[in-house]
Parts: sequence; C-alpha cells; structure tokens
Amino acid sequence: MTWAPTTSYLKGVVIKPFVPRKKLDLQHNTSLRNIYPGDQVYVFETKDDRWARGYVIAPTIQSDMEVLSIGLNNIDESPVIFPLKYVRIVETIDIIKSGNDAAVDKRIDRSHRPKFPSIDNRQLSTRGQIRYAINELNGLIFISFACGELKVYRKLIELFSKLFDYFMRETHDLFSELECPELKETVTTLLNTIPKICANKELRVRKGGDVLWLAIASKYQYTLARDRATGELLNLSNSMPSVIACAEEELALTDRKLLDTLKTGETASKATDFKGYKNNHILVDLKKIVGDASTVSSGLHCIFLLIYLRSETRRLTETFVLKVRTMEELQKVQNISSALFRNLPADYLTGNVYMVVVVSEEVSLLRRKTFSNLKYVKKGISAGIADISQVFSKSNQSNSCYDVAIHLFGAPFGVKKPSKNPFNWGLLVDQLISGDVTGIAVNSTVRKIDATIKLINHEPFGLTTKTKYSKHHSKLAISMIKPMFYDPFTDNNERLYISLGQIHLRKKKDSRDLYSFEISAPNNESIKFSQGTTQREKRIWQFVAVTGNESVGETVRIDNISLRNKDKKLPIDDFLQLTVYVNGILAGQGNLHYKSGSKLVEYSKKPHAVEIISTSKGNPIAEIDVSSVYVGKLYNSEVTIDNILEYESLYRSGTAGVDGLSDSLVSFKKLKKKHLIKHFPELLTSLFGIVIISGSPNDSEILLELQDNTFKAIVFLLNNVFGIPHQYGHFLKCFQDVFVNQPRIAVFIWTKLSEIYSRGETIWDSYAKSVSNVQDILIRFATKSIQGSWEFEEYNDAVLHSYKAMAHFLSIKSSLLVEDQVKLLNIVDFILTHSLYFDKRVVLNWYETFIDAVRLRTFGDLEKLMEKQEEDIQVAKLLLILRILGTDLVRDRDTRATVLLKSVEWASEVFQNVIHIDSCRLACSVLNMCCIIIFELLIEGESDIVEVCLFLFKLLPGLSKSFLKYSHDYKPARRKTFTQLFPTTYPFEEFPIDNFHNGDCFSEASIEIAIVLGFIARIDKEVAVESNSHTVHLAEFFSRDDMYTIIVAINEILRCEYFESSRWLSLEATLAENCLCVLELLSPVIFQKYITDTTLDVHLCGEFISALLKLGVLDTVALERLPILAKAACTAITSGIGERVELLIDKIWGHLGYDADKKEIEASLSTLVLDYDLIHNVVLYTLKCTRSRKVGSKLLISIMIHYNQIEVERQCIISLFDIYCNGLYEPSECDEMGFINNLKERSINQPQNNKSVLFEFIAYLSRFIKILNRLIRIPDTLEFSEDKVVYKIQALLYLVNVGEPEPLRDFITDLYRRTIKKEDFVQAGLYLEILASTFPWDHHEYAPVSTMPVLPMQTNFERREALLELSAEHYIKAQNLLKAIDVYNYMLTAYKSETYDLLKLSHLHGKLSLRYMELEYQDTIQHTYCRVVFYGNGFPDILRGKERIYEGQAFEHFTSVQQKILAKFPGSVLYNDDGSDTKGLTGKYLDISLVYPNKNEVVGSEKRSFTILKKVPGSSSIFDLWTEETTYETKSPFPTLMSFSDITSYKVIKLSPLDNSIRTIKAKVKELLRLEGAILRSTSESNTKTLFLDLSRELAGTVDSPINGGVGQYRLFIEYIGVTNNNNQASKIHLLKHEFEELAIILKRCLDLHGKIVPHSMRPSHDALVELYQKNFNDTIEAAYSSSREEETDTTSTVSSTNAISVGLRRSHSMGTLPEPKLAKSTTSTSGSTSTSYTSGRSSFLSHSLSLKRKFKWKKSV
Repeated sequence: MTWAPTTSYLKGVVIKPFVPRKKLDLQHNTSLRNIYPGDQVYVFETKDDRWARGYVIAPTIQSDMEVLSIGLNNIDESPVIFPLKYVRIVETIDIIKSGNDAAVDKRIDRSHRPKFPSIDNRQLSTRGQIRYAINELNGLIFISFACGELKVYRKLIELFSKLFDYFMRETHDLFSELECPELKETVTTLLNTIPKICANKELRVRKGGDVLWLAIASKYQYTLARDRATGELLNLSNSMPSVIACAEEELALTDRKLLDTLKTGETASKATDFKGYKNNHILVDLKKIVGDASTVSSGLHCIFLLIYLRSETRRLTETFVLKVRTMEELQKVQNISSALFRNLPADYLTGNVYMVVVVSEEVSLLRRKTFSNLKYVKKGISAGIADISQVFSKSNQSNSCYDVAIHLFGAPFGVKKPSKNPFNWGLLVDQLISGDVTGIAVNSTVRKIDATIKLINHEPFGLTTKTKYSKHHSKLAISMIKPMFYDPFTDNNERLYISLGQIHLRKKKDSRDLYSFEISAPNNESIKFSQGTTQREKRIWQFVAVTGNESVGETVRIDNISLRNKDKKLPIDDFLQLTVYVNGILAGQGNLHYKSGSKLVEYSKKPHAVEIISTSKGNPIAEIDVSSVYVGKLYNSEVTIDNILEYESLYRSGTAGVDGLSDSLVSFKKLKKKHLIKHFPELLTSLFGIVIISGSPNDSEILLELQDNTFKAIVFLLNNVFGIPHQYGHFLKCFQDVFVNQPRIAVFIWTKLSEIYSRGETIWDSYAKSVSNVQDILIRFATKSIQGSWEFEEYNDAVLHSYKAMAHFLSIKSSLLVEDQVKLLNIVDFILTHSLYFDKRVVLNWYETFIDAVRLRTFGDLEKLMEKQEEDIQVAKLLLILRILGTDLVRDRDTRATVLLKSVEWASEVFQNVIHIDSCRLACSVLNMCCIIIFELLIEGESDIVEVCLFLFKLLPGLSKSFLKYSHDYKPARRKTFTQLFPTTYPFEEFPIDNFHNGDCFSEASIEIAIVLGFIARIDKEVAVESNSHTVHLAEFFSRDDMYTIIVAINEILRCEYFESSRWLSLEATLAENCLCVLELLSPVIFQKYITDTTLDVHLCGEFISALLKLGVLDTVALERLPILAKAACTAITSGIGERVELLIDKIWGHLGYDADKKEIEASLSTLVLDYDLIHNVVLYTLKCTRSRKVGSKLLISIMIHYNQIEVERQCIISLFDIYCNGLYEPSECDEMGFINNLKERSINQPQNNKSVLFEFIAYLSRFIKILNRLIRIPDTLEFSEDKVVYKIQALLYLVNVGEPEPLRDFITDLYRRTIKKEDFVQAGLYLEILASTFPWDHHEYAPVSTMPVLPMQTNFERREALLELSAEHYIKAQNLLKAIDVYNYMLTAYKSETYDLLKLSHLHGKLSLRYMELEYQDTIQHTYCRVVFYGNGFPDILRGKERIYEGQAFEHFTSVQQKILAKFPGSVLYNDDGSDTKGLTGKYLDISLVYPNKNEVVGSEKRSFTILKKVPGSSSIFDLWTEETTYETKSPFPTLMSFSDITSYKVIKLSPLDNSIRTIKAKVKELLRLEGAILRSTSESNTKTLFLDLSRELAGTVDSPINGGVGQYRLFIEYIGVTNNNNQASKIHLLKHEFEELAIILKRCLDLHGKIVPHSMRPSHDALVELYQKNFNDTIEAAYSSSREEETDTTSTVSSTNAISVGLRRSHSMGTLPEPKLAKSTTSTSGSTSTSYTSGRSSFLSHSLSLKRKFKWKKSV
C-alpha cells in the first residue's frame, strides 16, 4: 500500500522514543530521525495505519553546540517517518494551502507535502501559551547552564517549576473558582518574567555576559501584550490599539497591576462621593533581639520592652509595651506581636521621625536583708533609636518594607569617678538623637534589635474591639497603638499624659541612691495609669528608678478622668500624688494639681516643679519637673465654640443673641486647628443649622451679616481642617445623608459662590482664595442638599448666576488668578454633570461656554511671562474634557456627536502650537478616549458619528507634525521610572521600572501620538466603504504637503526608535497595522494625482515606497525568524500585512512611467536611489520577506536595467554588508537561495544584451553573500575570533572594490594596534600590506593624518609607499628577510611603472642588496607546521570537516604547537582515528598531525606545499619498505594571516623502496652541503665548534659500514642494474648510482674540511673516518671521478653542487599589484574542504583574490 495523504494535520505527541539512528547507518537518509517523548508531530501522510510521515518539533535541545552555533529558533522543516504506535494523536488542524505554496511545492517536486504548520492564534489559550513557554524554557535552561550563566539558570528553573505546576493543575482542573482569577494574573506575570530574566544584566556571571548566551537570550527578550486578568494575548480583533500599547508597557516594565485608565466612564468624578484621604500607618515587626542573659540583674522579676515613635521635638505615639519574665523569652521574637502605629497624618511627620526602643527591668527587693517599703523597683537597662524618615519620603512606595538595626546603649559599667558628662537615663534618647555618645556605652544585656518597618497608606483605622488590657491581648498578631494627639477617627476617651523630668535635690546625697516615684489619684478611684493599650492599667504607677542627678524621662497615661464616682463626691479641684522612695524606702510625697473646675491643668509649654515633702521630717527634700498634655474634647473647650454649638438659644434670644452669635462667628476665625478638628462634626452641623434658621424672604441687615459671617466661618472651618490636599476627606462621608432635601443650604452656597466670582475681576483677596480652595466641597454639599427637593426654581436661578460669574471669571486675563482658575476648571464637571434640573443640551452648552472662556483668552505681551500659567490652564482644560467624556453625555444620542466633535476640536488645538509635552499627552488621551467611544459605537452599528470620523481624519497632518517635532526634539533616554500611557490625571504618577530592565529607552508622548494617529486611520478605514462616496477618498481633504508630512511621519514611526521595538513586539505589530491603514487611506488619491503613468511626484513616491518597504521588513511582519510564541501573537495582528504591502509596492512600480522619456526615468531613479536609499530597502525587503521576494526581485532587476549599473552594484554590496554585519537581519541559507534564484528568474526573460550583464552581476552578489553567510555563521567567541577576522577582511575587500575602503582601513588599523602590542611583527607586516593595498598609486589625492601607524597627511602614493616600507621593517624585525625582499621587489616594480624615480630606485636597490647579503649569512629558521582537521558538531558548520595547516613559532616543538591549538578551542580533544564515521560525533575533536614543507620546492620560496610520509605496514627491511607521501596544497603561502591556511587540495603518492633510497641519499647530500656552507661562512669560534660537532656526527653516520646501518647499505640496489628489465627501475637505479657518486664527492670535501678544523685530541677519530671512507667508498670514488672526466662540465657541476644554498637567492618574480576581490571560485580540492585563509605578497590571498578584476559590459550610464 502506498502513502495516503491525510485530510488535515494529525497533531500528536510522542509517547515512546524511536531511535533508528542507533541501530542503522542512516547518515544519508534524512527521513528517519530520532524522536523522543514530548516531541510534537504533525502527520500529513500515513501508510498501512502503521507508519506516518510528518513534521517533528522537538521541545528540548539535543545538542549543546547545535544551539550555540545555530540558535534556538531554527526548526528542521524536513519531513520525518516514524511508527504511528509511538504517537498519541490529540487533535486535528486544517491544512491551509495557498496557490503560491502549491506552485512552490510543484517546482521542488513535493506534490504531497503541505506547508510547515504555523501556530494559529486560536490555539493559544493560556494553557497553550504555557505549553510553548515551557518548551522555550527547556532550551533556555539548557543553554544558560551550558554557557555558565548559573544565576540565570536558577531563576529559569524556579520559573519553570511555577509554570509547570500551574499547567498540570489547570490541565487536571484542580483550581477552585475563587483561585482562578488571581492565578491567571499570576501566570500572566510569570509569562512576562521570561524576557525580563533574559534581559537582566545583574544576573550575568561576567560583566558583559557570555557572548553566546547574549546572542541567544536577545531573541527571547520579547514582551507580548496580554490581558492581565485572563492571560489572553491581545490583538486587534479582541482589543484596541491603545489597550495593546498600555498592556505592553505595563507588562514590560513592571509586575504591578496598574489602574485601567482607558475605561470610558471611569474619568468622570461623582459629586456625591467625598474623596477619602489615606493616613499613614507604620507596622513594626521584630525580627531578632541580640543580648546576653548572663548579665541581667540578680533578683530579676520581669523585663519590659517599650517601642514608640517620636520626632525631634515631640512624642508622636503611645508606647507598645511587652512584658516578659526572662531574657530567653524576650529573644523568642516569633511570639511577639507586631505593633501598628496608626493614624499618623502627614502634617505630623515633617522633619525626622525616629523609632525609639527602651528596655527596662523590674527587680525584686524581697530578698534584701534591709527593710524596704517597695516589693519591686524598676531600672533602666538600655535604649536605642532608628531614623525612619525615609519611610515617609515621596519616593517611597506604599507597602514597602525597610529593615532597620537598632543598637542599644546604657550607662557605662563600673564607672566610680565623677565625670564631666555624667550619665542621665531620662535624657538618653535625646542624646542619641543629637548624635552625642559621650558618657554612654553599649549594654550587653540587650545590645541590638533587628526589625522590619512597613509603611501602610490606608484609610484611618478605628477601634473595632475593646482596647482594655486582657490576658489574651499579648497574643494578638498585631497590636494597635494610638497616637499621642487627638485622633478623630477612633473612640477617643478623655486622657491625660504625665511625664516626669529632672530631679532637683535640696541637699547632696549619695550619687548611688536610687529614687523611685509612684503616682496615684487618692481622691478618684476611677483613675488608672498605664503606658499604652497593650499594658494592664493600675491605680498606682511606678516610674523607672534613677539616681539623684538624673532625669526620669518616662510618660504615663491617665485614663477615666471624666468618670464620676457614685459613692464619693469629687472635689472641684483635684490633684495627683507623687510618692518618692529612696532605695525602696519611703522618703516623701508631693501633690500635682491636674484639675481646676471644668478644666484640666496642662503643663505643656513649661514643666511644672512639684515639691516633695519629707514624710518623716516634713521639710522639702526635692523637686521634680512634670509636664502634662491633655487629649480629648470634654474639657478645656473654647467659649466661641460653645456659643456656636448653642446657636439655637442665642438666635431665639433676639437681636442681642444674634449679635453675640455673629461676633462669635467673627472670633471663630481665630481658633487653632486642633480645636476645629476636635469639634468638626458639631461645628459643621451648627453652621449649616444657622444657615437654615436664618434664611427668610425678607432678610434684615443683621441676618444678612449673620449669613455672611456664617459662610465665612464655614469656609474657614473647611479650609483649615481639610486644606490642600484634603487630609480628612473621609470626614465628609459622615454627612452625605445629613443635608439631603435642604434646598436652603444649596441656594445659600450657590448665591455666595456667585457673589465671590462676580467680584473676582476687582476683588480677589485671601478670603476668595479660601473659597476657591474648598469650592469643590461646597458644591458637593450643594448638590447633595438639593436632592429630594422639588423647590428648584430658586436653586436654578442661583446656579445660573453662578455659571455666568464663573465663566466670566475664567475669561479674566491675570496671572494672579491662574491658580484659582485652574481649581475652578477642576470642578466644573461637578457643577454641570450633576445639575439635575437642567436639560442635557443646556448642560452641554455650559460646558462649551466654560471651555471657550479659556480657549478665547489671549495674553499678548504677557504670553512669555505667563507661559507656565498657561500650561496649567491648558492641562486643567484637557482634564475637564476627559472628565466630560466619562459622563453620560457621550452615550446620549442627542448630545454625543456634539461632545465628540467639540472634544476632538479642543484637543486638536494643542497640536497646533505645541509648547508643553504634558498638554500634548493629555490631548492624546482625549483623542484616544474619543476613538474608543467611536469605535465602540461603530461596533454597535451606530452610524450617526460618521461626521466625527471624517473630522478625526483631518487631524492626521497636525498629529504627524507633532510626532516629527517630538521625535526630533525629545530623544528617548534610559529611564528608571515610567508613567502610564494615555493618562487621565495630572501630575502623571511615576512608577519604578523593574530592575530586570535596568533602564529602557522609550518616549510615552511619541508612542501615544503614533497610536492615536493609527487608531484614527483604523476608524476611518471602517467607515471608508465603497458604498459611501463621501468617505472613499478621505485624503482628498489634504494638500500635497499634508500628504507628504503624513508619509514622512509614517516613515519616522516605522523606525521604532522611541521604544524597545526588539522587545515590545505587540506594540510594534500594532503600529505596523496602523501605519498600513494610513497608507492605504492615502493611496487612492496618491495614485490618482501624484503617482500616475504621466505624473510622478518623485519625493512623495520616495517617501511612500520607503514606508512600505520599511513596513514589510519589520520583525513582526516578516516574522519567520521569531520564536514560536512571539510568532503566533504577532501573526494575529499582522497576518495580512505582507500581501497588502506587496500589492501597493507592485502598484507603485507599475505607475513609475516606464513609457516616459528614458532620461526622466533615470532622473527619477537617481532621486529614489540616492535620496531615499531605495536599493538598500529593496535588498533587505527581498532577503527578508519570503512571500514578497518576487516583487523585490522585480524592483532590483528593473533598477539594474534602467539605472547606472556601477552605482547599483555599489549600493547592493554596501547594503548587503550593512544587513549582515550591523544586525539588521540574519538571513538563513534558504533566504539567500531564494534571493539569488528569484533574481535569476527575473533575469531570464530580459533581452540578450542585458541578460549576460545581469547574470554576471547576480553571480558576483552570490559570491559575496556566501562570504557574508560564513561571517555571520561563526560564533562571536574568542575561540573563533581569528576565523571571524579572516572572513570579515574578505567581506571588507568587496567594499574596497566598490570604492568604500574606510571600513577595511579602520578594521585593519585596529588589528594592527593589537598586534603591535603583542610584538607579532610578521602579522603586523601582513596587516600593513593589506592596508597599503587600499591606497592607489596616486599623486593627486591626499590621505588624512594617521595615528596608528603615526603618519602625516600624505598623497595616496606616499601613504602606500610609507606603509609598505614599514611593513618591510616589521618583517626584518621578525627575521623574515624573504617577505621583506618581496615587499621591496613589489615597490621596485611600482617605481619602474609609475614614477621611474631614479633616486628612490637607487635607495631601494641598496636596501635589497643589504637584505640579500643578510639572507646569505642567515641561519635557516625552522618552523613547525601541523595539519589540523575539525570533527564534531561542537564546531560550527563552517568549520566541521575543514582541514588546515597551522604554523608554529620558530624551533617550537610539535607537542607545544599541539597544546596551543587544543587550548585555543576549549573543550576540544584529540581525535583517535578508529575508522568510524565522523559526521555524527558530538563534541569537539581535533586531528593534529605534524607536516613538513615540501622539500621539492625551490629553496627560499614561500611555503604552500606540505608533505607527510607514512610507512606502509608489513616491511622488514629497506628492500621492501613502501611508504605513502601525502602532499597538501594550501590556499595561501606562509607566512599568512593568523598563521593558518586552509588546504585546498592534496595528493597521495606511493613510494617504492628504491624511491625511498634515492630520497635518503639526496637528504644526506643536502645536509652535508648545508653544514659545509655554514662552516665556511662562520666567523665565530664557538659557532664553528658547534657546527664541527654536527659535521662529525653526520660523517660518522654516513661513512660507516652497511653493517652498522650506514648509507652504504643502499649500494645493494645498484647490483640489480643488469638484472631488471624494467626501464623505469633501471633509470631509478642509475639515478641512485649518480646520487652515490655525488655523495662520495661531497663526503671527500667534508672530510678534508673536517681534517682542517679537527682539534688535536680528536685527530684519531678523524683518521678513523678517513679510513672507513676509503674502505667503503673507494669503488664509488673511482667511478665518480671517471665519469666526471668524461663530462665536459664537471667543474660547473661540482661548483653548483657545493654551493646549492645560493639557489634560494635566485628569486624569479617580484610583487605584483595588490588586487581586488576574486570574482570566481578557483579552488581545487579533493578533500572537500573550502579555503578560508589569507596572506599577502607574491602568491598571497591579496595577489589572487582581486587579480581578476570584474569587467562587466556596462551600458553607458547617465
């Protein structure tokens, strides 16, 4: 049975591993592949229900280096065959196959293969997103660990665990309904944490991070816009552009959930809801208490820990008290409740705020032997402070936690002598606050306390439970602590705070005596004492004991002072009794007067001295300072307040009472704020009561005065209690229902407001400003008071009069009124929106009146002086418009069109004269809100707003100008905070950016304008339907300049420089769709007027086509290379953009007027190419856009035909280099093949005279693209840096060929600088040769000053000459005289052909003569050469299987070179050739073998041929010794760049035993000649001695008998000269005989030389060598000399053989012209390796790569 195609994709998951490659040799069969559980499969063919063919997507990475060199995003799209039983099918997916896809399939003979499946957005539920995110995390976790980024690895592991846990629980439905909403928000945050971890610089191990990790992580730093509540990916079908932008910003920059500012209706303020003010509350949690239990006092009864807050001058809160029995119990902080210091208004927290901790102990006196009246005595241990002011700073966010460490101090231990600074317990805290630490020491009992402090902004906390102490009170999790001032939000009981200060003794006593004070109330048993809510109240309170010269410094609270005793009548004046004990023995008493009639005595300004009388003698013994503070409102009230509260009785008492009440209202304005807060509810009720009872139709002057004073009192009360901002706003909530159905109050308030604003132009005093401060509260009262009443005629009249007065007030031009005008604008909507008795159209008319009053005002000469005030007015106006758009007026059919039109008109005025960026942003918020409302109405099918849509469209030019202005004036900078997009409040609230981002670059204003511009276009595209002739060609409203401005703005928008476009993908995709909508709306008119067959506005066309090409290459449009999840999200937004862009581009190109005059076409193309970078954009578009490649190819070929071909080639080369090397795009091999193939297809049908030129041009581009491909495929790591350099030089040489040498010069200069630091002079010389090749032999153009190497301004000829001379000097320093001679010969040729400068020729010949002489006497420098082969997928594709020759240092051992090469590639190991296949190797393997320069090359020539000789196994002697000689040819001769060259070809030769014999004899002859010549040239005695020893050793091994292994054993081959019938063998034997004769002659000369220099002690050895020579070579000598006599040239041959070393000096070539890049591949390789190395010189890369300069048959161009 054959393969049967499925009707749809069968999507499944692998459940069992299928690994055929482990059992079979399948290297050439790509259909079978290993698959593993978890892999996803898409089946499109089946066979016998047993086998399946489909696509496989692996969720994990199988090969680490595959990831490093290729990337995570590349998916193998080749089909795979696998058993069906190993797969579980989960669902079916439709196969969508377009006509284009079918054509492509047919062309490549894949008729049954559907297109690789794409991710459809409908599949991406939250669970689907998590599935793909987990797959991405798998790869990222793997690669982060492989790269050593362990911090990132741990974060990703933690994130993976959370996501997987949610995925499993959601898959198995383990969530409750209550958990789901919160968990979905959490998952949304987790999904957006992946890019933040990848982008976080702080998590990286190294400062810059691993290069490979950075390259891979950069692809996963994208953020997608999601609905935070549901996790759903947002797109234009389920959301709106502004919503996507706001979600993108929020999720990208913070994990906090921000308020939704885009909901219509949320911006309107509700007049009846009084805004609550959030108080500050401080939560203190103890974390650790450090102390030593061994230092506590003997007889310890208990320990007290006290915590309270204070400022520098006053105490703020009561005390949190903790009582424990032992030190061990104190250190168990987990058992200690937290303390909440509640209800701290901001005005009490000015200056520094401190948290004070005091530790004291209670010691038992019962065990003392002496008598004591006290059972226990309190003693202070230590105290400490912590400055917590930063908690209340503006930059601090609510609910932020701070860790504080409090160090505690106490009295110095063991101090007996008097000190200048004696310790004072009561002043210890003040001393610590002042920073003075003299006379104190660290206390070891409790020396440090660690705590966490948290600021909570919340509505005031009231007491919901009893605050009395109970035995369970200490077990509460949080203990609430009251403030030490009047708190109107709790059930304030009357209380008095008593503080004891300094003790003043009448007589000096023993300084060690302890004075203990007790306080009690002998006349009132109800009074009790405590230090705070958490402490048990007592009738008698004991203060901490101190010495006679100290201060007590303790505060106690007195409760129940207002209670009455039923059994005992309390005295009118009462006192508290202070009892003093000295060392526990009663000493005296004193009375503190605290009550006098109905008032409590306060000693707050100055301490009161209480005299202590001795109980035994009756005389004064001491005084103690006492301070007291009363908190409550029952006592110490003001007379004025009492009179106002009794207003009814005074009003009824007649004229005198009314006058008295009026006078009290006047005096009321002198009261302090604390009295107003205490009695606010009663006072406000009484004041409005006065308004109600004093109102009548015929008011007398007395009553009018009373009402006027009442209103002033109301304003004074509200202004002082609430202030700006309204700190006690929630007070007013209590009065929402008190004044309902009180029309008199409403009329009274509106009348008074009308009076104030009517005289605003002439009188605007402090009273009027106070009214302005509280007018919103007054209007809220008025609005509330009229509810439920039908008496609205008088109310309407008062409101109308107020409207007129307010409108006139807004139109007044005065800088003194601006602040109050802004305040009025902020409450206009309170007035109008809740005017219940007016028609909506009337209300709308008043809206227009108020806003027009502001719009029509002008400042003339004062404009510059009032710029800031005008900005405030502008902001207030826009905020008012926003609030209007939140009212019901925009939903009412009768008013919505007017509201929207007016709002758009008012907002558009901001863009006409932009002076304030905040105003612009608020205007964008207005326009966006209008667009949202219109869009929602369009969805609902409402058609009465088309006029608004048309008016919106007219704003595009203004918005475009504004965007261009902001993009030019405000460059986005790195930020640490951000504001929400489309704000609806002012000033804009700033939020901190997550540390993950470390400061992104973005501009909120630019984003908002771009979104609004596109949103308008989307709306107008909805209404621009063919059936409506008025909306089809909306752009007819615009002039040519308007259209040009819009298109320029679209180009600027598409640059995406005002936000992180590589990360904010949803926003980029949204902007792409919006911009295309704009262009599509403009296109009908453009094609009708400006781009036609007869008319071409070239500048408009240039901007239009540039915008389309930029749009087509955006990553979110051409999204084939995006990760799967990002691709799916972007596809949902931009799925059809590619085809629409292609259609418009094709249409434009078809209208370019090819039937017009050729000169006009060339002029138009010249403008498009030069001014609008057309070729660059077309090349990128053709490379990147897979589906639009045909159109791009069409454009490129047509430009090539109709424009200057040389310039086209130049632009293409520069563009390709920019695309590849500057990160614009990383094309795959498929992209490159598609680019070249489409160009070829377009060229086939061209005329013959163009076809050859085009194909040559395409071939040239193809070769350049291959080089660029290799360049970007090499990882940017240190181990491959040399390969990177080599390929980059090769790519830059193409730029040199098209007239752009500067990039290569800069690059080579940088390399030269680094090489000189390493003192690698050979490489430095090679770099300089390349650098010199970029300067022509030209005397007319000048080269600029060079800093490296240091050269002045010169002509190009002089610069090239100087660089070559410097290059030769570097070669000489490196003792490479051959390279120096090559350079000089090259210069010699240039002088002869270019200038024929005799002086320079003479000078250069002198240098050459000197170099030749040095070369003659220079010793041979031996370098080590190694052949290296790269195996394993640990290497990039471009290196795998490549063979190279590496050059070592002079005289470097092979093992050293081998270790260097291994170290250069970390993790690589030596390859052990076991005959197995190398293609499947995992890891990095290097096959390193030693090779030698080919001895057959001419001595002194450059080395490019290397050999290696291997012995064939099985030989037993020299007569059956067969060897294999492998000769490798390299691309470039040595020395070369980077000291390596690729092997281009090789050949293997088998050598017979006879061949080996000949080679051995030749080697002996060559070595003896070398030694002979070296000795003859030697001038040093030591050197001669060394050479003599080498010569002795060589002679001894040569003249010895064959039995000892000498060369004489090869003489046996000569005996077969008459036996063999093989002519080839006979000639070789003759050659061997000749070599023996040559050897005999050389040996004779060497023995003679040896005899001349042999030392006397070694003469016997020399004689023995002569004897052996005569014995073993006698016959050879005779034969040699006899044959020599028969030859006429024996003298010549002898001379040539003895002076063979000089052959190296006969160099038959000179340096040719340094060339340009090679145009055709000219490598011959039998090994399969490609060439990648470079050098310079005669046979170098430079000589060959550019030698065949391209000579296209270009047409004559304009």
